Amino acid sequence: MQTLTKAPFRRASAPAQWKQTRKHGIILQNKKMGIDIFHYSIVDDKNRFLYDTIGISEPIGGCLIVIVDQNGALGLIKEYRPIPDKVFISCVRGFNEGKLPPEELVKKEVYEETSIDTVSSVTELGLVYQNTTYFINPLTVYLACVDVHNTKTDLGEHDSARAEGISSITFYAQDDIQSMIARNEIQCQMTLSALMLYFARLTDLPTKMP
Repeated sequence: MQTLTKAPFRRASAPAQWKQTRKHGIILQNKKMGIDIFHYSIVDDKNRFLYDTIGISEPIGGCLIVIVDQNGALGLIKEYRPIPDKVFISCVRGFNEGKLPPEELVKKEVYEETSIDTVSSVTELGLVYQNTTYFINPLTVYLACVDVHNTKTDLGEHDSARAEGISSITFYAQDDIQSMIARNEIQCQMTLSALMLYFARLTDLPTKMP
């Protein structure tokens, strides 16, 4: 399980993965995760300085996955995020470190985070930018159709899920999802974006297993 530790920032037994650099406008770099943080100066149309900011470049090919079962129910995980130190109801998501084809990437992420290995079809829904203030690259949203027998699965014994702070996956009827959104129970911005794409395209998407 991931935990949030604010201090000390660095420990001798666990050197920070982030390294300071000034190459090509990069101010911080995490080569293991493939993330660069750039410094930007924002200027007006006469090239006068207005303010400076950062841009975060994550690896291209990251994904968000809307999981739907054979009955049309949507699977969402319960996940602890060290920042902002909170548990969220979320879609599965992940990087594409191995530069896998979309279908392989989706199957890999779904299995790692939910233990489900019955993905029958993968459909691309579109692109989302998780935060247009800082993030440079978009994430691709996919629909994954699966066949499951339980509406809720505890993932405490699934090592890769536990390592990501994921405790369970629950399948909800579509009306229940919309009610949860209305009650502000789903607060992850990326999950809300992915679900919006799914509901907007519902008439032309598979809602059940072929």
